[in-house]
Amino acid sequence: MSIRRRMFWANVLMVCVPVVVAVAVGAVLAVGIVGAMQHGTGVGINKSGDFYWAGQTAAEAAEHALDAPEDEATDGWDSLAALLDANRMGMAVTDDAGTVYAHGSAPDGVDALLAAARAVGEDGAVVSAGGTSAFVTHVTYDAGNAYEVVVWGEAGPVSNDALKRMLGTDALIFVAAVVLAAVLTNRFCIRFVYRRIEQSLAELETGVHHVQDGDLSYRIAHETADEFAPICATFNDMAQRLEDSAARAARDEQSRKELIAGISHDLRSPLASIQGYVEGLLDGVAATPERQRRYLQVIERKARDIDGMLAQLLAYSKLDLGESAVALEPVRLDDAVREQVADLDAVLAPEGLDLSCGHLDAAPVLADRTLLARIMRNVADNCMKYGRSADGRPRLRASVTVQGETARLRLADQGPGVASEALGRLFNPLYRADAARTNPAQGSGLGLAVVARAAEAMGGAAHAENAPEGGLVVVVALPCMKGDERDAERPGN
Repeated sequence: MSIRRRMFWANVLMVCVPVVVAVAVGAVLAVGIVGAMQHGTGVGINKSGDFYWAGQTAAEAAEHALDAPEDEATDGWDSLAALLDANRMGMAVTDDAGTVYAHGSAPDGVDALLAAARAVGEDGAVVSAGGTSAFVTHVTYDAGNAYEVVVWGEAGPVSNDALKRMLGTDALIFVAAVVLAAVLTNRFCIRFVYRRIEQSLAELETGVHHVQDGDLSYRIAHETADEFAPICATFNDMAQRLEDSAARAARDEQSRKELIAGISHDLRSPLASIQGYVEGLLDGVAATPERQRRYLQVIERKARDIDGMLAQLLAYSKLDLGESAVALEPVRLDDAVREQVADLDAVLAPEGLDLSCGHLDAAPVLADRTLLARIMRNVADNCMKYGRSADGRPRLRASVTVQGETARLRLADQGPGVASEALGRLFNPLYRADAARTNPAQGSGLGLAVVARAAEAMGGAAHAENAPEGGLVVVVALPCMKGDERDAERPGN
């Protein structure tokens, strides 16, 4: 049940329960007071108003006895006699034929009081004198029977005090019952509503403390479908994101450490070669001009290897840190691939690379031409080192296909491929199949890592797969331009 619904029912209970209890207790107490008055608790008659109501009650009781069947009339008169005795009153009921009912002996002076009451000329007249009161009323039935009812009695202050005590006690009981009902209802509402809120807040507080202490794996198990459910779900999602971010940061930190270690290892080999050949020149080991020239050529080649490694490292670092300026523009990927194949063929064909185009779908994308060129060059360099076919010549074939909203650039060589378990690690910085890293001249291990970062910088992704017919295929997937984006680039728009 939601908190809002719980609050609604709590408000209803807070209003209804005390009201129902007040009505029920009040009714019970009222019935008790009336019963006590009718069956004798000593109703006081110290005022004419009090005596009027006492006389009226006795007259009504006489009326019921007169109107009752004969087998019930005796019980009615007996009840009336008990009422009169309890309140120290007397009564006489007369009609034209004489006295119908009489109870109690009249004290001195009552006749004069009754005469005075009759002289008033209206029913219910009360006349008091010397502590004695008289009440006169008439009862007439449809049958024409008319009765005069007279009631007399003496004042009783002690009985009046008893009535006051009863009323005071009943008032205290009434107030106590209402207060108790309100308190119990309030306690129930607290358990029904606020405990649910407190429990949910406690769950959130516990989760925050776990995250604060570094326990990012903690999740809140909130199973109630209330207003706190989305908050707890958001907290769990936040914790998951933080955990993923921490794991990613740990992986990146480990990658940076491996990168530093790998680059240091790769630089040591050419630097050691340069140092050795320079010492040979200085020590006169290369005595002839031809040998000196050969030493200098080796030094120049090692320096070029170091420059290539540093260039790849700089490119990777800028892409990894987001510091590389990415100029996305509308590009026909198929046209860009044709241009790059032509440019690379002119440069790398003399070194033996066989570079060609396969099937090229028309693929409008938003891309950076410089990053596309770097992707093509890095894959081509990788093919020249590792992708030689059976005849020993490196061959690379470029194709473009469109699948749904994604354009795929496929660069396939005809080399031996790689083990399936190594495919997912080819784009890791400094990864090479040469686990001992003893041949840095064959590459820095950053070429495909730069390819992956360049693809990500353009909103795409890169992966590798082994071709069914043999060889390694590097796939770069880029999102195609949407219709409204293409329309916006048309001349005149």
